[in-house]
Amino acid sequence: MRLLSLILGLFLGGPAVADVIIATRTIRPQEILGPSDLLLQEGTD
Repeated sequence: MRLLSLILGLFLGGPAVADVIIATRTIRPQEILGPSDLLLQEGTD
């Protein structure tokens, strides 16, 4: 039963999670990718 629920969870939840990630990336790509954080870290080094 656990394996079946895991497979169903991945099959049903996978696309939904991907859609959420894609939506958040299109809305705020800088917050997810964090280019400013990388620049700040390079500056402090």
